Amino acid sequence: MGYPYDTLKTEQEYHGLFVLAGYEAKNIEPRDISELVFASLSQFLEHRKKTLENFGRGLGKLNAAR
Repeated sequence: MGYPYDTLKTEQEYHGLFVLAGYEAKNIEPRDISELVFASLSQFLEHRKKTLENFGRGLGKLNAAR
């Protein structure tokens, strides 16, 4: 899809970034919000795809994210 590969981090890497930003390690609590984010993103992209099809266009690389 053309995303910057270095934006993908492990949980430990994210934890380290928060500590580096000044958060106390004991206060960092990772939560999986995938369903909240990706379900909405998928719905948005599906709607956008249908709109673009009216103009003879498509989502291109973003279709993979859908």
